[in-house]
Formats: sequence, C-alpha cells, structure tokens
Amino acid sequence: MVNFAAELASPINDPEKPFEHICYTVTWNMAENPAASINGGYSAKGFPIGVQIVGRRFDDIGVLRMAKAFEALRGPQKPWPSAPKK
Repeated sequence: MVNFAAELASPINDPEKPFEHICYTVTWNMAENPAASINGGYSAKGFPIGVQIVGRRFDDIGVLRMAKAFEALRGPQKPWPSAPKK
C-alpha cells in the first residue's frame, strides 16, 4: 500500500486490527536493529514509496552507508512542494 487517506486511523482502517501496519517496524525496534527508511521511487500517482534498510544489531554505520549508496543509485528526486500562499 503506497498511501492511505489521512483521516483514517491506520492503513486498513479496521478497529479490530489497529496494529497490523506496525509489523514492518516493531520487529526491528524490539530487536534493537538499526534501520533507515528512505524514498525508493514514486508510484504512478506520484506518491513516494519507502524502502526500509535494516542492519545487524549495532551496525548503524553499515545502514547509513547502504542508505547513502542506494540514494546515489536511485536517481533524482522530485522537488519539495511549495508552501501554500497565504
């Protein structure tokens, strides 16, 4: 799932399953593995698609190096949106 409506409580918006979406991060947090989430590209509608890079425990530098290498190979990013005019 690339994106979900901002007014929803979670991606699947099911009160019976409020934590289904955290399975992508809670494992690494509990195991104390370093992780980085970076933009991997864009959907057909222009939304960013995140890529999660996870390393061995205590290998923060390895994760940062991999993220830097991925970003160097990924190509140019879209510019940040302009702030709304007041």
